Amino acid sequence: MSDPHVRLLELARRQRELIADGRYDELAALECEWAAAQSEAPAQTPPEALPLLAEAERLVDGNVAALEAALRATAEELSRLRRGRAAVLSYAGGQGISGVDERG
Repeated sequence: MSDPHVRLLELARRQRELIADGRYDELAALECEWAAAQSEAPAQTPPEALPLLAEAERLVDGNVAALEAALRATAEELSRLRRGRAAVLSYAGGQGISGVDERG
């Protein structure tokens, strides 16, 4: 069995890679591994593991910030699409356009 503290750091690095590559659907698979590594960690963290956990925490904080930025960008893109669709519908003069409706 590998050191769970090392494993947590490895998982945080893997999360960073997946986020950077936009492979968000693969993040959920890491949750089970993360939970397993946490459950294997001793209740009292040994002093030699503190730097590993500090680095993992730094990475996870960055991962959260990157995910929040991606969510904001997605929300902004959806808002632009909604405004664009509304503009297209207004140009149609209420007659509607084949294949385009107010629902999307």
